[in-house]
Parts: sequence; structure tokens; C-alpha cells
Amino acid sequence: MNCSTKILIQSDFFYVAQCKECKKISLRYNNILVKFTSEYFLGFCNAMENIEFKTMSVLSPNGSRQIVLNTGHHDTQFTFSYFEFEELKDVLQQVKIILDAEKVLKQAIK
Repeated sequence: MNCSTKILIQSDFFYVAQCKECKKISLRYNNILVKFTSEYFLGFCNAMENIEFKTMSVLSPNGSRQIVLNTGHHDTQFTFSYFEFEELKDVLQQVKIILDAEKVLKQAIK
């Protein structure tokens, strides 16, 4: 079943969208798409806030520094350069603000 999604935010490398019905959140990075429950997505965002590229990055086989992040899905990981990682952190922070604002607005309407 295909979700009817709304894009919450997008950038050159990423977009984050949410299904209007099931509320699952999709994170796309280049050609990889990972879906999260709302709760797991917020946990992923919170975990990302505490990760520093400098302390967690490794030297990749091509000689560049990259960070490897688990997605919580078996055998699915992301690798990011410094620029990509910082952009992802920024995107996730903005999405959290958007989701919080939507939550407040829904409560105000009730």
C-alpha cells in the first residue's frame, strides 16, 4: 500500500516526509529511503543531536573521513561526509520543530 505523504522538509541530499494516514516518517538520502514510526524517528533525531563527527568518524577505504550511522534496521547503515552529516543534523532539527509545531496546533484546535 502506498502512503499519501506530505514533505516536511527537503534539501539537496535529503527529504523527510510523513504519511497522512499512518503517520510513518520517511527519510530519503540520495537513493536510499528508510521509514520510521513517529516515535522511532524522534528517537533517531534525539540520538543524532549527541553525535559529533570529529569523535565518531572513521577513515573510509577511499581515504576520506566519514561517519557510519545505524538506522535501526537490520543491516542498513548510512555513511556521511562531514558536510552531509551536518546537513542531516540540521534537517532533523528542523523536522523536530515542524512536528512539535503541528502537535501544538492540533492541541489548540481541540
